[in-house]
Amino acid sequence: MSFEFDDWAHFQFNFDPYRSGHSAPSKVREIWQGEIDWMHANVEGGIATITMHPQVIGRGHRIAMLEQIIIHYLTEGDVSFARMGDVARSLGA
Repeated sequence: MSFEFDDWAHFQFNFDPYRSGHSAPSKVREIWQGEIDWMHANVEGGIATITMHPQVIGRGHRIAMLEQIIIHYLTEGDVSFARMGDVARSLGA
C-alpha cells in the first residue's frame, strides 16, 4: 500500500496542512496512470494496488476519472484487474 495510490489522501479534506485533500481528478489520474504506465513498461508481472474508499471515490467526477483509467488499461491488452484477496490467494499468501 502506498499513499500515492490511496484516494483518501488526494480527495478527502484533512485539517493537517500537509494533506489538504480536494485534488482535481485529473491530477490523481496523472499520478496513478503515470505510476502504472511506468510499471507496465518496466516491471514484468508488476502489481499496482489502488486503495479506494466508496465514500471518497464514489463521486461522479471521480468515478469518471477511474473509468478513464480502466479504459486506458483495457486497451493495453495485457493488463488485468483483480481484487487484492484474489491476487494474494493466487500467489499462495
